Amino acid sequence: ILLLLPFVLASIFLQCNNDTGGLEQYNTSLISIALTIATFSISFSFLQYQFSPYKTLLKATSKRQLVYSFLTVLLALSPLFTLYIHKQHVPVVSLFIVPVLTYMLIFLLILSGEESNPRYLLNRKLHDNAISRFLKLYEIRAKEQINHLKKLEFSKVDEIPMHDFGESKYQTVLTKNNPFDFINEVVGISIQNTDIDKFESTIEGYLILIDKVINHKITKKSDFKFKIHKLVNNSFEKLAISISGYPNNKNLQNIFLEKTSIYLKEKALQYEQTNEVYLNIIATLTDFAKKILDLDNRDGALLIVSLNRQLAQKGIYDPPKEEDRFFELQLPTFPAQIKSIGQKAVELKNSDFLYRCLEELGYLGCSAIKNNHYQVGVECLQSLVQLGREARA
Repeated sequence: ILLLLPFVLASIFLQCNNDTGGLEQYNTSLISIALTIATFSISFSFLQYQFSPYKTLLKATSKRQLVYSFLTVLLALSPLFTLYIHKQHVPVVSLFIVPVLTYMLIFLLILSGEESNPRYLLNRKLHDNAISRFLKLYEIRAKEQINHLKKLEFSKVDEIPMHDFGESKYQTVLTKNNPFDFINEVVGISIQNTDIDKFESTIEGYLILIDKVINHKITKKSDFKFKIHKLVNNSFEKLAISISGYPNNKNLQNIFLEKTSIYLKEKALQYEQTNEVYLNIIATLTDFAKKILDLDNRDGALLIVSLNRQLAQKGIYDPPKEEDRFFELQLPTFPAQIKSIGQKAVELKNSDFLYRCLEELGYLGCSAIKNNHYQVGVECLQSLVQLGREARA
């Protein structure tokens, strides 16, 4: 709006300080000028999409772009329409319209820049209304799928193995405008173009999206929460695979790990590090550590090992105020993840990294013993013994 004001003032100035009486002979030129500016405005704005590396994110022409392009055309045609009213009014309308059309040239370029900017598009996806629309549609699709799959369950309840209960939870629910798919696509393009700025902001947006989706009232009150957790888990696995698949991008890998580790530590402040969705993220990070250790990204893998120790120690030092048996039983998951990474170090014959894993387990085990945390202490001891056996072999 502020950008428009100077052009409107220019239009008013031209109206007040010019005698348009002798300009009728230039009606053809005035009409052509308006149409020419409009043509270049629209052409340049659409041309900008072609030079954007993120143009594949646009599945169709932006509605905003179409609306303002049509408005530009209507403004450009107004001198022509005025010709049918009275030709002496054409200069008046043209002198007012030309500065406004010049503004539209700039405005459409700004608009096309926004519509091809992944950060702008991501903010739109993260808007509360957009997430609500996605979850409502997801809920409808999930219920349809569950009802359909229940008809295909042929076993009696007491004759089903435990791992087969709720078979439908393993099925993927497909919906349009899925923000998780969008983020994975942005990350892939930013990695290919080594666009660190967009990559970092997208990872931050992804972590915000997880919180908004998991804590949304639709998710909390619904009976398909496990499907949302599965959606988050699948998208995070896909994200990790995309990032680890580029061996020469240690910087991007470490940015991803730093952002995620801070996110998980913030969850630990709320005693949520043992929640299912975050344990799944930790498990994926462990697999990620193994892959990047194989790619010689020692610092990134060590960050994950340290993260597991710290999350466990936080739970030992500062357990939830209300007794939570599941919290206590889930804490040994973290030293088990360290052991898994240590086993990869043994496989690679990387004695230095194995030593770091043994040291992390040793310190964590001491913390558990000092604070009488039996489960973590036992897991640390067993992990040390197992890694020792494998290393000796």
